Amino acid sequence: MKVAYLIIAHNEFTHLLKLIETLNHPLIDLYIHIDSKSNINIDNFLTQIKNPNVIFYRNV
Repeated sequence: MKVAYLIIAHNEFTHLLKLIETLNHPLIDLYIHIDSKSNINIDNFLTQIKNPNVIFYRNV
């Protein structure tokens, strides 16, 4: 059975990375919404994430 998580992030880049690493599993999809007022850089994330099941969303 496949599981999906929706994570809403505002800050705490390091904690978000640790959470993504912890939830890394082929049967888990992570949908991460980055708040438009956040200082988290999605491009920086993409270089550090090794999980292909992570999808980012950001309000513009």
